[in-house]
Amino acid sequence: QLFQALQDLTQNLDVNDLSLFRQQSSAVQNFLLQNYLANFPDLQLSKSQFAEVLTVLQTKANYEQKLKNDYFLRKDYQKFTISKIQPETDDMKEEFVIDSEGIFEFGNCIFSFDKKLAGANQILLVQKNSPILLRYRKNGDRLTLNGIDKKLSRYFIDNKIPAEIRRKTIIIEQKEKILGLANLATSDLSKSLKDDIMKTKLYIKMKE
Repeated sequence: QLFQALQDLTQNLDVNDLSLFRQQSSAVQNFLLQNYLANFPDLQLSKSQFAEVLTVLQTKANYEQKLKNDYFLRKDYQKFTISKIQPETDDMKEEFVIDSEGIFEFGNCIFSFDKKLAGANQILLVQKNSPILLRYRKNGDRLTLNGIDKKLSRYFIDNKIPAEIRRKTIIIEQKEKILGLANLATSDLSKSLKDDIMKTKLYIKMKE
C-alpha cells in the first residue's frame, strides 16, 4: 500500500528534473530513482552502485559516468538521463577545411565564408587568405576572451555549459589559433581583426 501511495503521489513528477528531484525527501528520491531504473531491465545496479548514482544526483553539477551494460549516466545543471552509450561516431572525429568562399555544412551548423547568410546566429572575423579549420574539441584547447587566456574546459565550467553541448561544440580555428566556438563565443583573436584590411566574415547558423 505504501508503494502504491508513493506511485500515486509521484506519477506526474518529472523524475529527470533535478530541481524537483532534490526537493524530495531522501526516501522519495530513493523511490523515484528505483522507479526510473525499472525502465532499464538490463541495467542491474548493485546496492553500492545505486547509492553512488543517488549521491551524484544529490551533489554533482555537470557529470558523466559509465554505469554497466553499455549504459551511461549524464547529468547537467537541470536534468539527468540514463541511456545506452552511443559509440563515438565518425562525425565527432571529423575535421573540415574551408579554403574558398561558399556555404558549407559541418556538424549542427551551416557556415558561409565571405558570403552573407540570412538568419546567422554568429559572425566571426577571419583572415581572408588563410584556410579555416572546423573541428571538435581536443585536450589542451585554449581560448582568449576579454583579455583572459583560459582552457576551454574551464570556459565550459565557468559558463555552466551542459555536457551534451560541450561534446557537440564546433571549434573554428585559423593558423592553429581558436577564433571562436560555434554559437557560443567569439575569441579576442577574431575581434582583433576588425582593422585588418585582409579580413572577411564567417557567418554561422545553427541548423533547424
